[in-house]
Amino acid sequence: MIEVELPDGSIAEFPDGTSHDVIKGALQKRFGASSGGGASNSQTSNASVERAQPNPAEGLPYGQPPEGMVLDPETGQMVDTKAIADQAGGSWAGSFIKGMPFIGEYADELVGGGDPVKTELARQMADKFEADNPKTATAGRIATGLTTLPAAVMAGGALPMPASIAGKMGAGALYGGSSGAIEGAISGYGEGRDGERAERAAQRAAHSGIVGTLVGGVTPSLIALGEKALKGGLDYLRITRQANKMGLDRGAADVLNNRLGADDAFGGAGAARIAAAGDDAMLADAGPSTQALLDLAVQKSGKAGNIAREAIEARAGRAGQNFDAALDSALGQPQGIATAERAIRDGSRAARSSTYGAAYDMPIDYSAPAAREMEDLLSRVGPGAVRKANRLMELAGDRSKQILADIADDGTVTFKTMPDVRQIDYITRALREEAEAGEGMGALGGQTDIGRALKGLSTNIRGKLRELVPEYGAALDTAADPISRRQALQFGNRLLSPATARDEVTFTLDGMSKAERQAAKEGVRSHIDDLLANVKRSITDGNMDAREAQRAVRDLSSRANKEKLTALLGDDEAGKLFTELDKTAQSLDLRASVAANSKTYARQSAEQEVKDLTEPGAFGKLLQGQPLNATQRIAQAATKQAPKDILEREQGMYSNIVKALVGPQGGDAMLALRQLEQIYQRNPKNAAVARALASYGVGAAALPSYQKGRKVVEALLK
Repeated sequence: MIEVELPDGSIAEFPDGTSHDVIKGALQKRFGASSGGGASNSQTSNASVERAQPNPAEGLPYGQPPEGMVLDPETGQMVDTKAIADQAGGSWAGSFIKGMPFIGEYADELVGGGDPVKTELARQMADKFEADNPKTATAGRIATGLTTLPAAVMAGGALPMPASIAGKMGAGALYGGSSGAIEGAISGYGEGRDGERAERAAQRAAHSGIVGTLVGGVTPSLIALGEKALKGGLDYLRITRQANKMGLDRGAADVLNNRLGADDAFGGAGAARIAAAGDDAMLADAGPSTQALLDLAVQKSGKAGNIAREAIEARAGRAGQNFDAALDSALGQPQGIATAERAIRDGSRAARSSTYGAAYDMPIDYSAPAAREMEDLLSRVGPGAVRKANRLMELAGDRSKQILADIADDGTVTFKTMPDVRQIDYITRALREEAEAGEGMGALGGQTDIGRALKGLSTNIRGKLRELVPEYGAALDTAADPISRRQALQFGNRLLSPATARDEVTFTLDGMSKAERQAAKEGVRSHIDDLLANVKRSITDGNMDAREAQRAVRDLSSRANKEKLTALLGDDEAGKLFTELDKTAQSLDLRASVAANSKTYARQSAEQEVKDLTEPGAFGKLLQGQPLNATQRIAQAATKQAPKDILEREQGMYSNIVKALVGPQGGDAMLALRQLEQIYQRNPKNAAVARALASYGVGAAALPSYQKGRKVVEALLK
């Protein structure tokens, strides 16, 4: 500041940099001598300004201008900024802007644009508004803090923070103190007047560092408390009420969702497993974690556990019955091999008579290309097959239709007369019998390479004959001969045996007629029925439908048997059967996961219940000379924390879990899963919203608290 000594010894001050001409003009205008007043004019030099006699008409005192008086360099007049601020009523904008950290104290200089009058005027108006409207000013500071908070939160989020509240408070105090000191230094420098900025920056840095440490240290705990309160409110509105509508308390819903989430039940593999169970679907089908929870809940839920076991057993029984019906649909009703063979022999007689009769009467056009191919196939037939074919026709009463052929010493067969449809048909039968016996039979009941070759030759000859005589193909499809159908029946009966290779199944089924394939299906069905008929009733498990289904699932679930059945049934029919197989397996897995014979737990539970009922109460403990235990009993009874009360609550929660896992079935189970999924998704969302609101709210309040606290500290340390 430039100081000018006035005639009375007082000092007038002017801003640094004010030119001597401006100072002289201002003093002459304000304090210049009047005509006849005898007062000397003010004089200035490069070093100082001479004493000047003030002009009484101006009404201004000698000495330094009062607070709020500022020299206007352009007019050379003193401007009373405080009076103007009082007349204008102050400035809310300046007060609000001062709420911004770091830059708020520079707002008056920004508004002034280098003009000392405007700068001081802006400062006086902000101070005036804040003094007259403290509540509004505080609200404005909070609003200002809210606008600047996102940047502060982003900056704070990049800082490493411990996991514990104590650690966060320590880190918050460290960050708050350091950032407060920096902010105080910057804003203090902006608040100070020329010549005192450095001193003001140092003072405010110290004060702000103290307040920043306190505010930063307490903020994490306040955020944690706010987050917990907000989370509780959101959870009640969006989770607890939804769980109660489902008949669950909040704890049971959380336990269920944790297990369902572990089984990927919300849109993943667990949900697919539940959906695959169809009308019998339960939430317990989600996977191993959910089933383990069910097992535990069944043991600890008392009466609800018995209800759950009954529901699971009933479902397993239905699954066995449904799978049995699926087997009947895909393979036919079981009737036993002997019964099936008799039915083939007796039941097809009339059909064979008409269809084969019509086919046998049809001539073969040996001039056709397919006939020449068939002649080549017939040339591979050995003498044994020719003799066996003639023997079969002889037994059937067709002696006059004997195959005419010359058999050389080396076994070569030359037909004297090319065979007709009947003779060729008997040749293919003979080839099939040779394939099943003698050199064609393997050591374990399968076929040798010769057997497969003989059967292949029979199949190829039949194929060419079908092409030449369509009526023969129709006869094969509608009423295959008893021998081929019986052979197919027997083949089906051993199809699922481990000794029957998959490639043998594919080879044998290739070229089978519809009637032969149906006979093979009957053979498979009879084999399965015989297996199930040998399942024994267990003393601890009287559910025979479930036990038989368990045996069927075990035998049919192997990859080899699935491939064999697919070759026999085709992809569509096999797919339907395997879908029902999977449903049955799922029901049986759930049944197996619930330990129905956990007698140890039952004994322990009963023992604990009797102990709780016979344990002395508060008065009994007092009579036993145990006053501390008596007091403990009284407190437990008053707060419902006695072992019996805790056990009842535990059983209640497990009961709710059991009802949720096995109660809703089919479509209701999928609906319950969607409702639990909503709860599952809301839990982390509620936590995120509560955390954001708490951080934002406490953060917004922290800024005005920090600024108010700084003023208090400044007042105390002044």
